[in-house]
Amino acid sequence: MAILMKSEMDQVGSLISWWQARLRLVLGISAIGVCLWIFGLSDVFLQFGRLGRILSWVALLALIGAALWLVNRALNRRHTVYGVAATIEKAFPQLDNHLINYIQFGAAGDNDPFKKAYVRRGIPEWRTIDVNQMRNRKAHWRANLVLGLTVALLVTPGILTGQTWLVSLWRIVNPFSNTPPVSLTHILSVQPGSASLLQGNPVMLTCKVKGRKGHDVWLDVKPSDNERTTYVLGKIATPNDEEFTYRLPKLTTDVEYRFRAGDSPFPKWFKIEARPPLAFTKIALGVTPPDYTRLSARAFDGMADPVQLFQGSKVDFTVTCNQTVTNATLLLKGEDAIVLSKTGDDKIWRGQAVVMSGST
Repeated sequence: MAILMKSEMDQVGSLISWWQARLRLVLGISAIGVCLWIFGLSDVFLQFGRLGRILSWVALLALIGAALWLVNRALNRRHTVYGVAATIEKAFPQLDNHLINYIQFGAAGDNDPFKKAYVRRGIPEWRTIDVNQMRNRKAHWRANLVLGLTVALLVTPGILTGQTWLVSLWRIVNPFSNTPPVSLTHILSVQPGSASLLQGNPVMLTCKVKGRKGHDVWLDVKPSDNERTTYVLGKIATPNDEEFTYRLPKLTTDVEYRFRAGDSPFPKWFKIEARPPLAFTKIALGVTPPDYTRLSARAFDGMADPVQLFQGSKVDFTVTCNQTVTNATLLLKGEDAIVLSKTGDDKIWRGQAVVMSGST
């Protein structure tokens, strides 16, 4: 009889563990749902980049891991027979310690006639007890209510915003996807994009936009030698494609810029490199006078030194440009044009000529 009661206590202990595990599972799912709602709503308004999405995903994984650990701990908890009996007697005062006394006396195994009589009597009250009444119904009801509210939190934004909410949730649970956030306004193209343009000239910056009427369009300009400046270019007036343009009066230095329009996500920065006009940075002359002058060869800086050339002098030219060029030609007064040859560097060109037309 005592052995049978021990088996029943083990079953009740397993039932108590299941109740605790279920309560933790429901609360854990609710906590995960609330965090997912917070991260999804944040992505709708802040449009997380890859790092923000990964951090949110890691936080969700940590919360899921903690919830599973708590549930597993509750399921694997071992209840002693006496502990279960004490819990039952606390829930059902009418047992009046008969249950735990019965288990203790039955396990004693001695010849005490009082204990034997107690065990033979059994516990008639036990058969009238429904152990399911031990469950904390109020706590489970509250947990189920919290879960229901969490589901409502997750569903309501989807009803109000449709695809926007579903895309945000997908971007949080799968941060490695390249799915962009849903927006009402899109920047279709930017001109001239990233480019190298001639220094000193004006530059026209243009973007083509399509989006919601009334959304603003801005331009951020950040010169390399100054702080960033933001210009308001106007508002979208029609649902069709529209162009917005800003004119930089003079390109004096490298410039970074980006267009922003409404809720268009992740505006891209472009860079314009100011390219100086083509010019020579160095002209080296190696002059070998004719034999009749009995003068030795000399080297000159063609951009700084006065150079005197005698008729019949042989001149080696080495010119260096400030940027790469595709061809170079040297013109001397009174002489035929000389085509210079490219060296290993596209900025350095060499040529040779014999001056026959004069003495300078």
